[in-house]
Amino acid sequence: MERKTGDYLVLIARYSPAFVEQELVPEIEQNCERFGIYFPTAYDAFQKNQFAADSMYFHHSYAVADISIGQKYEAIAYSKGGKIQADSIQKWSSKVLCFFTNFRTQPSNQAMRGHHELSLIQFREGLPPMLNELAEVTERKPLDLSERKDVYLGSERDLRELSRRQEVAEATAELLKSIGIIHEKDYYALDEARVSEINGTIKKMAVERYGVEEEDAQEVLQDGLFALHLRDR
Repeated sequence: MERKTGDYLVLIARYSPAFVEQELVPEIEQNCERFGIYFPTAYDAFQKNQFAADSMYFHHSYAVADISIGQKYEAIAYSKGGKIQADSIQKWSSKVLCFFTNFRTQPSNQAMRGHHELSLIQFREGLPPMLNELAEVTERKPLDLSERKDVYLGSERDLRELSRRQEVAEATAELLKSIGIIHEKDYYALDEARVSEINGTIKKMAVERYGVEEEDAQEVLQDGLFALHLRDR
C-alpha cells in the first residue's frame, strides 16, 4: 500500500455564494491592498476566475503535499465519518483555479503541505450534487465539523485505493480494540513481546483478508492506530 503524496485533496466545507461576494472577496482584496500581493500569478488567476462558472470556494483539509494552482482531478468521492464511501466514487473532472493562504487570506500559488487553507475549484461537468453534503460557510464563526462529511478529489484509481486503505485501517482498529487496546497510548505501553505478538496478528489479518503486501504490514498498524486516535478525539 503505497503512501499517497499530492494526488488527492480533501474538501471539508463550502462557502455560500453570498458569503463569497459580500465577505470573502472583499477581505481578499483588502488584504492584498494592505499587506501587498504575495503571489502576482495567483492574484491574476483570482482576478480572472473569482466568479467563474461552475466553480466554488472551499475550505480544504491538511494538504499531504504541496499542490500547485492548475492541478486537475478526474474523480470525486464522498466521505462520511472519516471513510470514503466506495460506491460514491465517480468520474467528475475538476481543476484548481486558485489557492488562498489561511492567514491574511489572499491568492497563493499552491496549497502548502500540512496546512488547512482555501481553494477555488471549477468542475467541468457542473457542480457535483455531493457538494451539498459539505458544511456551508455562511457567516464568520468556527466551522462545525463534528459530523465529518468530506469530499475527496483525485484520480479514480487513487480514491479506490485510499478507500481500501481506510477499510483496512478500520479493521485493524477493530482488531486492536478486541484485544484490549482502546487508545493509541495503550499500544505503546505494552512490553516488547506483546507488541511482537500483536504485530504478527495484524500482519496475518492484513495479508490473508485484504491482500496487503507483507512489507506494508507496519503501515497497516500505523493506520489502525491513527484510526483509534481519531475515535479518541
